[in-house]
Amino acid sequence: VTFLTDPEGAAFYFNAGKAVSKGIEFELSARMPDNWYAQFSASWTKTTLGNDPDSRSLTATPDNPDGVRDADLPGSPDHNIYAALEKRFRVGGHEAFVRGDWTYVSQYFSFFNNFGEAGDYHLFSASAGITVDNIRLSMFAKNLTNRDDFTWVDNTLGSGRAYRLRPRTIGANIGFNF
Repeated sequence: VTFLTDPEGAAFYFNAGKAVSKGIEFELSARMPDNWYAQFSASWTKTTLGNDPDSRSLTATPDNPDGVRDADLPGSPDHNIYAALEKRFRVGGHEAFVRGDWTYVSQYFSFFNNFGEAGDYHLFSASAGITVDNIRLSMFAKNLTNRDDFTWVDNTLGSGRAYRLRPRTIGANIGFNF
């Protein structure tokens, strides 16, 4: 974590102390009839700062000098969900595919005391390709809806910096098997 000294405003990075992470994950991959393939995964995680005095001091404020009990650990979304569906088929005797992917990341904060809101976004991607002899050609489009949500907010030294999702990206891949 980052903390600033008063009044000089020098930044220091150090270990936040104890943390507790509890949760559950589920993953499923399935091959369905007619060459359909599906993937699904979901997780629920509650990640908090420890309740020892050193850890709780990181969330202390003038109004609450003892700090927050069970404070959310920065950068830890409570929910993540992923799903994909792919169809494989043949075109002119060559293996081909089309695929769609969806990801959801729930809200989280970049700093203690619920500061630096990030997350809470959906991402959609698609791809298609064909293999001819030993050459695999494919096209992809990531972040189809061109979401620009924050993935991290950094206000160290009042910089006001923030990191956003990569913008819509469209491209092609060429691979050779030998």
